[in-house]
Amino acid sequence: MKPQQALCCECGMLRSCQRPRNHRRENYWLAGPIDLDWHRETGDLKCSECGRVTTHAIIHPETDTFRDHAELLQLIGLRWHNGHFTDAQKADIVSSYHSSFPANPYMNHLWWKNEENDAREAGKTTFRAMCGASIPVPTKHIKGRDVTDFRAPEQLTDPEVMEYERLDPDTGTYWDVGDCVNCIRYRNDKLLRERRKALIRILMNAATKTDELEAPLVNSLFDTLRGMADSE
Repeated sequence: MKPQQALCCECGMLRSCQRPRNHRRENYWLAGPIDLDWHRETGDLKCSECGRVTTHAIIHPETDTFRDHAELLQLIGLRWHNGHFTDAQKADIVSSYHSSFPANPYMNHLWWKNEENDAREAGKTTFRAMCGASIPVPTKHIKGRDVTDFRAPEQLTDPEVMEYERLDPDTGTYWDVGDCVNCIRYRNDKLLRERRKALIRILMNAATKTDELEAPLVNSLFDTLRGMADSE
């Protein structure tokens, strides 16, 4: 077995090793039992800096096909776009990913209006937020577009309430109150992909009408598009 690189989880010291003790392997595709402490590809090694045995993270070589497997699963779990998996496969990963750690009950999630409507019509009590977290179907129903840019009433919060932590009586844990950054990121990514597709149609249409464009618009488009071409 070739030597591997390992990073001390206490001090960050890098060392080489053959095989660490108590090696906790990656849970590929989350097919096995969910490890709630998320110790994957870790093991116990002596750290010269700490002077004792500590937990080390195994660093896979760049040639390893599954080097970024955990990061890939995280993106799929957060419902990022990925065309290499079926809807059923992605749904399984999303469910397993979010069941592997406790949920913040005071997190303000975002969701697509059409998914809320589908869940309500199907008689479901929960559905997936943009980030993939399971959330209750809102009791306050408002009409809206299939893809809404607005929050439903239950998502509105008082800024004063968001300045401190709140205690969850069910778990005895304090949680930050705030907006889900993963929902925001997912929403922005989806809207950007849709706008890029719309831009393709606009550019193709504009390319057939360059003789009709006024000088200021011609110069503006020329400078912008030439800069894109020169950057390649």
